[in-house]
Amino acid sequence: MTDDDIRGWFKGPTPPSEEALRLARDRIEPALMSAVYEECQSILGDRPTVNDVRAAVARAISLAEQVWSDLADESPEYACEKGCAWCCHQTVMVVAPEVIFVADHKERAFDDASREELRRQLAERRRAISGRTTADRQTLDLACGALANAACSVHPGRPLPCRGGFSSDAGFCRDLFEDFTGVLAALDEGTRAEPFLTVPKTLFNSAQVGLVNAFKEIGYRCPPLELTAALDVAMSLPDPGATWIADEGVFADAELRKVGNDYVTNAT
Repeated sequence: MTDDDIRGWFKGPTPPSEEALRLARDRIEPALMSAVYEECQSILGDRPTVNDVRAAVARAISLAEQVWSDLADESPEYACEKGCAWCCHQTVMVVAPEVIFVADHKERAFDDASREELRRQLAERRRAISGRTTADRQTLDLACGALANAACSVHPGRPLPCRGGFSSDAGFCRDLFEDFTGVLAALDEGTRAEPFLTVPKTLFNSAQVGLVNAFKEIGYRCPPLELTAALDVAMSLPDPGATWIADEGVFADAELRKVGNDYVTNAT
């Protein structure tokens, strides 16, 4: 398959970057991506409502999880469990519809006191991670703003990338957290190997691309956002879904920018 073939997967007026093409070559399952795109496009129509946005994200999640459940028994066993939160100290790249979905879960599942605590934590953590790379976040112990007591406080509503992250070795994830640079050097030298499961990562990445393409088809750019920063923006709005539909720029301050080989949020 050539890059020209892969470019055809990306909808919208903006050509895909070389980084997007590389990720597509390595981490995209075309059949699932196309299924998510087609079903989400059907849900969204030309002028989606907030309910349509949430329904499209829910469908993307459902399709990816259905395929993963069929393949999980054929993949290596994973060591991930509640309380193992090493992976929650990295940059998570999401798009606005996923943030709206998470925010909706928060509104339904949290009481007023819990929402206020989450709002405070997100704002504090957003300031701390501004301009920080994943290596910085690991070294400085800067977790996702939704992490509470070593567990994801929005777990049922978590975005697609968080659903695809599995590791067969929790010790490796701990080592990566404690010595990010050293572990990366060992990987480069070939003395260590990544234990991350390829199948779920590929599936949920593919679902995210299909979801983004459905929104791009109707004119939404859906630039990559940092999860903590975007949730902080969402929680400052009375209706983040309706606000985003009317003005996609509402999440501009949470957009990721590339610095070298890393993605970081803009300084606030």
